[in-house]
Amino acid sequence: MRVSETVFNWWQSHLKSRDFDSAPRAFSAQLRRSTTAYEVLADARVVSLAQDLKLNNDLPRLITLVRVLAAAKDHNSQPLARKLGAKTGETRVMSELRFRRLLRSEQGSELEATLIRALRMVEGSCNLGRLGEDIYWWSDETRSRWCFEYYGTSVPEPLATLENDFEETT
Repeated sequence: MRVSETVFNWWQSHLKSRDFDSAPRAFSAQLRRSTTAYEVLADARVVSLAQDLKLNNDLPRLITLVRVLAAAKDHNSQPLARKLGAKTGETRVMSELRFRRLLRSEQGSELEATLIRALRMVEGSCNLGRLGEDIYWWSDETRSRWCFEYYGTSVPEPLATLENDFEETT
């Protein structure tokens, strides 16, 4: 199973219905309020995701991933970068300066904080499988693809084939 599908299925199973069900709401709050790695990891659902994604030896990446997913509210087909670059009048949802800051973010708490802030700007909604995969592979290639998406242009073929084909169909 692809990273994007694994991430989306995990979010859908454990966090999606938090508006209607207290268990996912409590789990989301637990992840968002955790301050240490062991608080995040003290849940079988997180450990299961770590095993599914083979992230047992990369705890900062895993913690970033689950805490960002806990901040997400809804899934749609648009990548986060495209939503951040969308224009509302004369300005973009996220300014170019903040977007550059996001691109400079390194894996861990810095990336986590900037992505959570970015999610709030789009009301917690984007393609969550794709976002999870982008966090998983956060690299120069991912950042480059985000630039094209932010400006609403087509992504060059070498970048487009990287982790590009997951879209939720329901």
